Amino acid sequence: VLDEADLVFIDPVETGFSRSGNEAAKDAFLGVQGDAEAVSRFIHSWLDEHDRVGAPVFLTGQSYGGFRLANLLPLVSDLDISGLVMVSPMLNASVTAGDLENVFALPTMAATAWRFGKSDIVATTEGDAWNIARAFAETDYLIALQKGDALPATDRAGIAARLAGMTGIEAQAIEDMDVRINIQYFLEHVLADENQLVSRLNTAKTADKKPPANADRPAAANDPSLGLGRSNMIIATDIGTYLNDLTGLVRDDGYRSLNLEANFVWDWGGGDKSYHLTVFGGYRDLAVSLLGLDYTLKHSGLPQEQVSLYEMPSGHSPFEEDELRAVFSGAIRELITGQLTAEEEPEVE
Repeated sequence: VLDEADLVFIDPVETGFSRSGNEAAKDAFLGVQGDAEAVSRFIHSWLDEHDRVGAPVFLTGQSYGGFRLANLLPLVSDLDISGLVMVSPMLNASVTAGDLENVFALPTMAATAWRFGKSDIVATTEGDAWNIARAFAETDYLIALQKGDALPATDRAGIAARLAGMTGIEAQAIEDMDVRINIQYFLEHVLADENQLVSRLNTAKTADKKPPANADRPAAANDPSLGLGRSNMIIATDIGTYLNDLTGLVRDDGYRSLNLEANFVWDWGGGDKSYHLTVFGGYRDLAVSLLGLDYTLKHSGLPQEQVSLYEMPSGHSPFEEDELRAVFSGAIRELITGQLTAEEEPEVE
């Protein structure tokens, strides 16, 4: 979208080439507030140094970056924030602590099973399968979960049977899990007969099951989409080399496109605008489920006419899909042009 806007990429401290000035100060950046403050200072400094103070600003964040934007907004209220773009954003981590996680994850599990020929759902597209499972998740399944231990045994068996048909997971296993399908269990078992592990970040991707390269980290970190070895970091030599050649900056420890060491020690403690919020979510994302994202947006108190949710046949990173890139960039371009046009229109008295 360079035809509509300058693109400024920010690597928060301990990612990319960004580092703390010294080890003693590093912890200050590895938390909700310190991270948001550092990003805010960077944005203000960049606008000042490039003579862009007063220019319209659009903020974008993916995954935790969505949570970052929510904490960043109060710190940039002095800027002309014209719009927000969130890609598979983590907005409400608390939903994973209760039954709502099971409700939100079911459509993605069922659509995944359907795509692999493991579901009894009759549908013509992945999106149709997702919506059929959503209807069940938000009605009969939600009511069953609400009853908890009071759910009669016959009803429990019936719910387990329906879940088994939709997801390809054995009914007895689902009953043993108290009709709540653990996401990691699903990923490891839906294609067990083919010895395949399904990716949480993009359920269209699979890999041969094998012992994890690093058994000391959570199972989710061994996702096929990440491709981590024993290290908890991904060092991207392609963009690292590009930036070395472009700027002359050299980092002996490489460009960190992913740094789980920062995730593991993260500290979670810690204005009236008319901007528009554009959000992308994927049918194949079990890291940030599309249904959970839809629920959060509709219960956020935001004016719904200022929110656009794009439901994509993708995983956690829709911009990685060649056939979706035009849709993805087109939606962002529409946000930019629409907001700037609206700001230019004179008020009618």
